[in-house]
Amino acid sequence: VMRQQRSQVICDLISNLEQEVLAFEELRRLLEEERHALVELDVAAIVQCTTAKERVAQRHQALEAARVELAGRFPLIDTQLTPGSRLSEVSDRAQAQGLDPEGRLSRLRERLSALMQAAQDMNRINERFVAHSLVVVQGAMSMVKQAIRQDAHELAPIYEASGRVAAEEIDAGHSGRLQVAG
Repeated sequence: VMRQQRSQVICDLISNLEQEVLAFEELRRLLEEERHALVELDVAAIVQCTTAKERVAQRHQALEAARVELAGRFPLIDTQLTPGSRLSEVSDRAQAQGLDPEGRLSRLRERLSALMQAAQDMNRINERFVAHSLVVVQGAMSMVKQAIRQDAHELAPIYEASGRVAAEEIDAGHSGRLQVAG
C-alpha cells in the first residue's frame, strides 16, 4: 500500500510537471508572437498576446498550487523529504527508490527549468524593446512639440485674445496653414 501511495505521488507530480511544461511552451510561443507584434506595432496583436499570457499565468499559478499540495505528500516517498524539499531532491529520491526508473521526473524538471529561463530571457528582451520604443516615441513627441512652438512664434496669431478672428484679412497659404495676410 505504501509503495502504491509513493508511486501515486510521483505519477501526480509527473502529470503536474507535464502540464507546466505545456504552459511554458505556450508562454514561449506567445512571447515570440508578442515580439513580432511589437516590431510590427500591431496593437491588436499585442493586446491578444497580453490577454493570452495572463491566462497562461493563471494556469501556471493553479498548477503551482497543486504542486505545493503534492509537496505535502513528499514524505511518503522518503522520510528525509519535507514539503520544502527541492524538486531535484524529490526526483533523485524517487529514482533511487525505483519509483521513477526512467527518470521522467528529472527530465521534466530540467525541461521546465529551461523553458522558464527561456521565457524570462524572452520577456526581458521584449521589455527592452518596449522601453526603447518608448524612448523613440518620446523623442518624436518632443520634436513635434518643439516644431509646434517654433511654428507658433513664426506665425502671426489668427485669433485675438478675446477669441475673435483677427481683423486683418486671412489667407490660406501654400503650406495648408491659415496665416494672417499683412
